[in-house]
Amino acid sequence: MNYILQTKRLKLREFTLQDDKDLLKILADGGMPPLAQFGQLNLEYTQEFIKIIMKSYKENGFGLWAVVEKDNENLIGYCGLHKVKINENDGAIELAYRIYKELWGKGFATEAAVAVKNYAFDTLRLTEIVSCIAHDNERSMNVAKKVGLKYWKEGVFKGKPCRVYRIENSNK
Repeated sequence: MNYILQTKRLKLREFTLQDDKDLLKILADGGMPPLAQFGQLNLEYTQEFIKIIMKSYKENGFGLWAVVEKDNENLIGYCGLHKVKINENDGAIELAYRIYKELWGKGFATEAAVAVKNYAFDTLRLTEIVSCIAHDNERSMNVAKKVGLKYWKEGVFKGKPCRVYRIENSNK
């Protein structure tokens, strides 16, 4: 496996198409709505999502990475970076994260997101990262704040309003 990052309890690695069934469980857990662009949430949807993620690895040198527990290698979510358009014009690199709902409240999202933020600034030398979060997603806003992102502005992502949090690279 190609591990990108490791934390105390987690490993982040590139997704493979063999992750489709496990990722489908995470996407279908009811914790967050699926992204409508791929259609109905099923195995085909999940495979298309993984293919887009894998394309980002090749084109951008980063993407959403599979989050697995060190102890048992179970896939528990994703965390990583991807290019987004907020307000249809503003291109940005977003820090995105999603953890299996049954594991919420254990600090996994924050642990993974801190590692990805550090990678974005220390290795990729990005000048800033953002997170576009739905207005009613208090948990994700709390993770963003713990990682150091601060509320920046209101935005629209894929036609839905969101709050945009941002952090700038203090090493630049």
